[in-house]
Amino acid sequence: MSEEPIENERELIEAIGQLTSKIEQQNKILADFVEVQTSFRRRVLAGIWTGLGTVFGATVVVSFLIIALRPLTKLEWIKPVVGKVIDELQTRRPLATAPPEFSDPAEMTPQLTPQ
Repeated sequence: MSEEPIENERELIEAIGQLTSKIEQQNKILADFVEVQTSFRRRVLAGIWTGLGTVFGATVVVSFLIIALRPLTKLEWIKPVVGKVIDELQTRRPLATAPPEFSDPAEMTPQLTPQ
């Protein structure tokens, strides 16, 4: 009967050792993650790559969409709709500009005059 508590203690000590090593591994992983997340240089590079990836991905998706829709323009009953979609995807919208009456940026700001 005296050997049973000693065996339980050994199992507990072994389990505590395993848990301690797992916690140390998790702390190292967390420290590495925090270091990466707080590094300004890495954050800037990640932002640049995300932006470039988004632009490239959108370009590929639009290109595949145009390629997939082009054969549908031969069907007369769907030709107007597909033609409009393809035209919209292929045309490039001009940059927003100020209306003609406000071509000078100084004219766009309201002038406060004392009354």
